Amino acid sequence: MADWILPNSSTPGAVTGDAYMDAVQAKVARLSQGVNIQLSGVGGTANDITATLDPAPISGLTNGMLFVLPVSVSNTGAVTLAINGGAAANVVDLLGAALTSGRFPAGSRQLLTFSDGAFISIGDSRIVTNILDYQAFTASGTWAKPIGTPGNAWVFVEGWGGGGGGRTNSGTNGGGGGGGGYMSRMFRASQISSSVSVIVGAGGAVNSNGTNSSFGSLLTFPAGSTGSDSTASNFRVGGTGGGFVGATEDFTGGGGGGYTSTSASSNFNTSGYPSYQGGGGGGGYNGATTGGAVSGGNSYWGGGGGGGARATGSASEAGGTSVMAGAGGARGQAGFTPAGGGGRGAAGARGEVRVWVVA
Repeated sequence: MADWILPNSSTPGAVTGDAYMDAVQAKVARLSQGVNIQLSGVGGTANDITATLDPAPISGLTNGMLFVLPVSVSNTGAVTLAINGGAAANVVDLLGAALTSGRFPAGSRQLLTFSDGAFISIGDSRIVTNILDYQAFTASGTWAKPIGTPGNAWVFVEGWGGGGGGRTNSGTNGGGGGGGGYMSRMFRASQISSSVSVIVGAGGAVNSNGTNSSFGSLLTFPAGSTGSDSTASNFRVGGTGGGFVGATEDFTGGGGGGYTSTSASSNFNTSGYPSYQGGGGGGGYNGATTGGAVSGGNSYWGGGGGGGARATGSASEAGGTSVMAGAGGARGQAGFTPAGGGGRGAAGARGEVRVWVVA
């Protein structure tokens, strides 16, 4: 049976001379199969990589050898690796499939093991999970669970509802649409059927609400609403951002901005209200000539709210921003995908659903 003990003078049946050197050489060869070896001189292309192993392996590449590969350029498809000018071997994932675009991101350090003529990617200094599949739905369709997905793999689903359309009417009143809200959940692959219907919510047309997105019956992504065309003082003219309120969670969308009359005494801030996971509220209407910004509400995860309107026009009619989704449109400008609310008199943006399968 193999062991890690180097022969020495006290080893039972100690060897000497050439036999001793042969025994040491055998131990070194065995050790080389169990350590992480840094590859250097990395070159070639993003998909056909060359590298240097110094010193070269004693008996060539053997099963179980581990290598650390620095990546300088992200791959755009299947990857091969050739070491010390040898034949290029395929680099595959843990399931034996060719790598997909972006699986080796620039700046990462990939841990590979050699097995039966191929290099298997088993780790990344920045990505500790193995993404088995990724699908982004910008239109309604059907999600198919990848064949061979382990039942204990994680399926991460996130998405946004459609942004509300901006409001306009026969007069100058009206406000921006609310941004679509964001939701996400983790499921075990065993909890999900082999195929799931995916609905991508539409952005609302002018004067119309956006529609919800959904991942089967498992998850619904709330849409933003359009504004109101009421001209009653203090009425919220901007649309409300999409959101839910539950017993243990609050993803409330931002409220729409209010109405401001031309009377200076009733002038107040009519911007849409912000949200974190819900959509930003749409900006309201300001009939006064001074004060009262009417910009859309900001959101971190949800869509930004659409900008409202001022009687005289102003830079304060901008759409709300979003870090992870689309911004709201300014007055007269459609919302940005995904989930941005439409500016006053413009349409909201569609939603989106994204699904990762992670080992």
